[in-house]
Amino acid sequence: MYKRGLMGTLLAVAMLGMLFALGCGGGDPSGRQAISGTVTFQGKPLDQGTIQIISLDPGKQAISGGMIKAGKFSIPADKGLAPGKYRVRISSPEEGSGGAPAVPGDPAPEAKERIPPEYSGPESKLEIEVTKGGKNEFNLEIK
Repeated sequence: MYKRGLMGTLLAVAMLGMLFALGCGGGDPSGRQAISGTVTFQGKPLDQGTIQIISLDPGKQAISGGMIKAGKFSIPADKGLAPGKYRVRISSPEEGSGGAPAVPGDPAPEAKERIPPEYSGPESKLEIEVTKGGKNEFNLEIK
């Protein structure tokens, strides 16, 4: 009986190991992809800002983003997006334009946006397509 119990335990451990390997080794079930690239503004790398990437598919609520530094951005796969078409919004507030509120307790003044609304607003004309297993490196130019 001891041998049968040991064999059953070994079989159960082996099966759990296989399930773990299949479940964890298969990658992200949504197929998220790493995304990176460059952002130029008026012909030069954008010094600082943020990038927001939003699905164009009305059935998806997918969104991701990150920081832009020295014209570069990088979003790792675990925070990336599944293959599909996306709208891109770039934001870069003018340095020193937000400031402290005039009266303590009041909201701080809104920072002045350097990026034109056609690249930073809800209807940004920047679009990308993320592909499965592709390079997914995008060069975005803001005029």
